[in-house]
Amino acid sequence: MSMLHYCKFLGDICPSFRTAIVDTFMWLYIISLAGLLAFVMFCFFKHYREVSKRTLDTDRVRHRVKRR
Repeated sequence: MSMLHYCKFLGDICPSFRTAIVDTFMWLYIISLAGLLAFVMFCFFKHYREVSKRTLDTDRVRHRVKRR
């Protein structure tokens, strides 16, 4: 590999390095958005499960009241 060919090779790599950096930031952005969405969904489902447990408990209490 001659020096001229090597310089041309580096010149070809540099723009792709720039796009690679942009792609990396884009992927980081997408991953962080996905992580945030997953966190929100997790919190929502956790809260929803607690609410459904409470409604189940109140339903059980109502059933007990009906049995008496």
